[in-house]
Amino acid sequence: MPARVVPITQVGVEKDYNKSKSYWAGKNIGYLKEQVQAHGVRLDPSLFTGRKEEFDVVSNKKVIKKVGKISKAELLVMLYAKLGIKHPKSEQVS
Repeated sequence: MPARVVPITQVGVEKDYNKSKSYWAGKNIGYLKEQVQAHGVRLDPSLFTGRKEEFDVVSNKKVIKKVGKISKAELLVMLYAKLGIKHPKSEQVS
């Protein structure tokens, strides 16, 4: 009997389509990050570490720059926009 083939779309995190703001507000930042990415938003890892490594052409070496970390509120706004949940700040983020 052949092994069961899992389509690529089913590998990883399942999309959560809950429309309740209180449901999402109760989730941790790691779960929110996974759901935002599952819904098609690409997030740079430096948004979670606060440090971005770039190559400086003048000094000919890699330098680490500080960048602003993404907050839970910003992740919620992105997720609300993807799920179509009305939120006053969701119109500002595209």
